[in-house]
Amino acid sequence: GTSLYNDDEYYAATSADGLIDDAGIAGFSSTQLQKKLKGTVLSISPSISPEDQGFHGSCSPKDLETMLQLLNLYYEAPRKDKESFDKNMDALRNQIKFINENPQYVFLQETYKKLYPGNKRVFLVPTEEMINNLSLDRVYEIFRERFNDAKNMTFFFVGNVSDSDVQLIAKYLPATGKQANEKWINRDPKMAPGIVRNTTFKGTDNQGMLLMTGETYGFNPTPENRMIVSQLSDAIEITALEIIREKLGGAYSPSVSVSCSILPEPKTEWSFFIQLDPDRAEEIEKTAIEILTKYANEGPDATTLGKVQEQMIINRESAMQNNGFWIGQILGSYYYNENRDSNASLEEYSKLVKSITIEQVRDMAAKFINLKEYGVSVLKPEAKK
Repeated sequence: GTSLYNDDEYYAATSADGLIDDAGIAGFSSTQLQKKLKGTVLSISPSISPEDQGFHGSCSPKDLETMLQLLNLYYEAPRKDKESFDKNMDALRNQIKFINENPQYVFLQETYKKLYPGNKRVFLVPTEEMINNLSLDRVYEIFRERFNDAKNMTFFFVGNVSDSDVQLIAKYLPATGKQANEKWINRDPKMAPGIVRNTTFKGTDNQGMLLMTGETYGFNPTPENRMIVSQLSDAIEITALEIIREKLGGAYSPSVSVSCSILPEPKTEWSFFIQLDPDRAEEIEKTAIEILTKYANEGPDATTLGKVQEQMIINRESAMQNNGFWIGQILGSYYYNENRDSNASLEEYSKLVKSITIEQVRDMAAKFINLKEYGVSVLKPEAKK
């Protein structure tokens, strides 16, 4: 993944998948490829993430071999196209001119700068200097480094795939031994310590935003703990919506989330985001802190937790009809190194959902929503400066 590249090359590494993909494949430009694939039902594209690289795709059963041929060509003949590269660079330059006048983007960009001071790997949009320093030769070289061989890569297929398709799949996966057995580097950006405050004054409309966010390391990602985090996230959003609408007149709809991750090291993250009247930012921030504190002290009420658990079971029953769910199950088993067979049963999943208690949710909130270490950022119009 991109973690193998230093800060000065991070933008090139994180851009390589999209830029090379947009150029087409082998002897076909992107436009020619679309014409060539007319009548097929398939999509496939490469991705380079911080700790891994791979492909995402889907197809109808009859187009499986065509999708695999394209997969093979990303290894054997990725396209280096200066015309496509220059077109993308020009589009980016035009985009950032507009974006830099957009109050919301300026707000988020300044927020990142405050939360992750000096970190070159955290940005919303690239600067013109970053775009100008991007080299097609280096972008292409990075792509070839990430996708020069399928050895040491793991592929997951879900859906209408038969045993007889396994040999077909193997036929198109080049495994010559060129790909080194690599290990990602932990380059996880850490938030600035303490309570970090930022106010951005941008725009002429009387519109504002409030973003509060924090992270805590040391999470133990067991299935039960991940379930508690999910229920905490859903419950706290329900409570925030009810209280802010009730106390503050019903004009605001906050988005609240609590999530966990295991790579590059286990942690939880929480965020509270809302568009608002800028004159009421401090009032809503205070209300948000009260809600978070209440959850850490008391947890959700029984009615709210019941709603969350009921909806989770309904959502799971629906999700189990989709291939995307099963890909997630298999990927989760791989990443967490755990047997998820019991999760394949709606009955077993429902038991786990209903086993979570108010006290467990409260304790998770108390441990992983740290109100001594977080960022709070407010957007106000220029007239309020």
